[in-house]
Amino acid sequence: MSQKKIDDLKLIFIPTPRENPITGGEIYNLKLVEFLREKFSNLECIESSVLRRKANRSYQVLFFGLTSLIRNFLYLIKLFKIRRKTPGKRVIILEDIYYSTDLFLFNSLIRWLKKDIVIVPIVHHLYYPLQNRHLYSWLMRKVETLFLGQADLIITTSEATINSVREIIRQDKKFLVAYPGLDKDRMRTRREGSLERQGEKLNLLVVGSVTRRKDIKTLVKAVKILAEQPAKVGFSVDVVGDLEKERDYATEVVKLVSDLSLSGHISFIGRIDDEELSKLYSRGDIFITASLHEGFGMAIAEAMYNRLPVVATSGGAIPYLVEDGVTGFLVAPGDYKQLAEKISSLLGSERLRKEMGARGFDRAKEFDWGKSFKKIYEGLLEA
Repeated sequence: MSQKKIDDLKLIFIPTPRENPITGGEIYNLKLVEFLREKFSNLECIESSVLRRKANRSYQVLFFGLTSLIRNFLYLIKLFKIRRKTPGKRVIILEDIYYSTDLFLFNSLIRWLKKDIVIVPIVHHLYYPLQNRHLYSWLMRKVETLFLGQADLIITTSEATINSVREIIRQDKKFLVAYPGLDKDRMRTRREGSLERQGEKLNLLVVGSVTRRKDIKTLVKAVKILAEQPAKVGFSVDVVGDLEKERDYATEVVKLVSDLSLSGHISFIGRIDDEELSKLYSRGDIFITASLHEGFGMAIAEAMYNRLPVVATSGGAIPYLVEDGVTGFLVAPGDYKQLAEKISSLLGSERLRKEMGARGFDRAKEFDWGKSFKKIYEGLLEA
């Protein structure tokens, strides 16, 4: 495509990426916008945060639902203002599915009013399966189905997510898989093979916000089993991640650790900067995640790049990343007994840790931001 045709495109990204991203999806969005700004002269990020608050209780969910309807129309107004300022340009809208409640009517109205606007959702993972109540899950599924049903192109971070999307929209859509990458330059990769351990504790590492989706309670129960077994080797568990995102759940988890007398085994590090996280990866021995679902699993990929064997659940896209018995072990979500068993296998075998860690490193080297975002760039030009 000629430069003139590229300049005639107007890209709108929803939402405005966070300057200090926390989740894998937020990191992905920020890096993607930075990449696209270098390719397109007309890119604008918009967000309507009017009355957008976290909803935990029923009345808060109701309020959130009502205000979401308002935000759908506010986005429509913002879009038409942009169109008036940039007449004659073809518009492509990139949308994070996290904002589907604010955009499901917006997308339908655009498709009805303006046929020349290209709608491109980015799906890190679906949210309806993560709702605690059946009614909320049902409503969220309807919202996500409407949101995705108007798409011209759907970008996902894994093949597993494509399957999940197809399940709910039941339409023929064009998909593009663009994996997250790794910031390899900033990561202090450990030297090949495990560090020699003579009488030292092994470091077990968990990275991710302390939320229900990450299912830290299952991890705690597994650690309790390990702590009660005859010691193959000493170990400690560092849980690195935000304790404020779901404060009530994090409080329950910390209390469970105390009630099970595991404070000597499990430490909550909280959020740390990239430099400190890189140090923890380089000193780690085993990476663990009990997550119920992952759209990709960026922390897992980072751990593999640091030659850490992985014990993870089979939730979502994780089996596309971790090969069971090769780069680590996979267990069923919620099965703390099996989780403990697989961790125990790695605790007891330095050879197995080294072999799985080396194979995981080879797999992780494949993930590259530039290659993935080039695919998105080319996909947008063809959309």
